Amino acid sequence: MEKYKLTENRERNGKAMTYVWHPGSMPEGIPVHQVYGFSLSPSGLIALVRDKGEERFTPPGGGVESGETALQGLVREFKEEAQFEPLDIRLLGSLEIINPSGEKEIDRHNLQVRFVCTTGKLDAFVPLKDGFEVEERIFVHYRDLPKYVGFIDKYTTGKMQFDMLCDHIEGKLSL
Repeated sequence: MEKYKLTENRERNGKAMTYVWHPGSMPEGIPVHQVYGFSLSPSGLIALVRDKGEERFTPPGGGVESGETALQGLVREFKEEAQFEPLDIRLLGSLEIINPSGEKEIDRHNLQVRFVCTTGKLDAFVPLKDGFEVEERIFVHYRDLPKYVGFIDKYTTGKMQFDMLCDHIEGKLSL
């Protein structure tokens, strides 16, 4: 796993930030701010969702609610957004974000946790079901993810997450 560890320094809105990819782990003592999951179907397709009014697709996920664990947040987000329950959930890793100029404490230092799972039972997708923001659910081949998910090609840490995901799917990495 050590070969996947990565630190990336970049600027955002003129402010210095540090991003640390922790493969296969979630450092203790850092609050989890977001969770996302790459859900693989038996045919090698990954579920992506698109919010109303957005052009971009993302893996299902989002903010973790007060009192939720990262895993609980992931399952809830999948049910709300992708409208299925993720199965066989495994930790891909976590992205530590260090932003000294963040307004709130959670913005200054947090984790975005990434999981890999399998696709649960699929029912017909209902856009904007139960008032949630997701308008579309699609399935794309895992190798095509960079065409849909912007952070993969935009950031070095995104590329590392994608490389780990592909290595796991292709049997080169056990999680």
